[in-house]
Amino acid sequence: YDPKTDTWTMVAPLSMPRDAVGVCLLGDRLYAVGGYDGQTYLNTMEAYDPQINEWT
Repeated sequence: YDPKTDTWTMVAPLSMPRDAVGVCLLGDRLYAVGGYDGQTYLNTMEAYDPQINEWT
């Protein structure tokens, strides 16, 4: 979301679905931590790099 233009932009999807996920912004990365994939509670995390539009 860009508050300057009040618009949303689609980015690359997470590598796995995550419900009830924790997220935080640290430096220039957005981190998705834990969550639930519909069958299992997850103990993994992914980091989003907006420069290359990729989750790792």
